[in-house]
Amino acid sequence: MDTDILITHRPPLGILDASNNKNYGCSYLSQTVLRVRPRYHLFGHIHNAYGIEKSRYTTFANGSMADEQYRLLNKSFVFDL
Repeated sequence: MDTDILITHRPPLGILDASNNKNYGCSYLSQTVLRVRPRYHLFGHIHNAYGIEKSRYTTFANGSMADEQYRLLNKSFVFDL
């Protein structure tokens, strides 16, 4: 598959998915990302796990802009493709 950008609601397991010392990501999604190797995987859902992580093949971005009380706290990400 030639996938440059993968957009999902939920994060993959173990990547920008932690809240209250628990991981809420999806293990099936993790397996898919490892197989497909998109350049970027963009997601949200876990509000307090905002940030960017990079692996060998993929840049992961949790773009949750609001906190648990839905207050806008974080800035949006901009990527040059």
